[in-house]
Amino acid sequence: MASRKTLWQLTAGAALSMVAQAAFGSQIAEGIAAYENGEFKQAYTVFTSHADTTNPKALYYLSALYLSGKGVDQDEFMAFEYCKKAAEEGLVEAQFQLGVMYLDGVGTMNGENEIMALEWLWKAADSGHAHAKELFDFVLNRDFTIGC
Repeated sequence: MASRKTLWQLTAGAALSMVAQAAFGSQIAEGIAAYENGEFKQAYTVFTSHADTTNPKALYYLSALYLSGKGVDQDEFMAFEYCKKAAEEGLVEAQFQLGVMYLDGVGTMNGENEIMALEWLWKAADSGHAHAKELFDFVLNRDFTIGC
């Protein structure tokens, strides 16, 4: 049985590729290219400069950098905060990942993680995310046999 922590790891790579395809702006594209080429410190610099403008793609990638500890010190709480900001800005992939983070308890400290996970998974599903409704249904029905 795949752990929920593994679920984040499995979905993050595919999610980042989907976001990369939809990225706009030469600087954001430059940051994504740096990320994909393993130049994480350069990617961090690019995304940080756009985080102040609440660019959801920059926020989402910053979340991934902090979660993985690539280019920065690993910090689940910072990863969570950046992912939450991107989700609140309407980035569907961030909404899905935030739901997964709540489900895993990654970067969260409150006792309402499952409720919040369902809320964000539903928002992502409602916006057309391919896997969000499926995961929502698994959580709602207490069926954690994903991948088994």
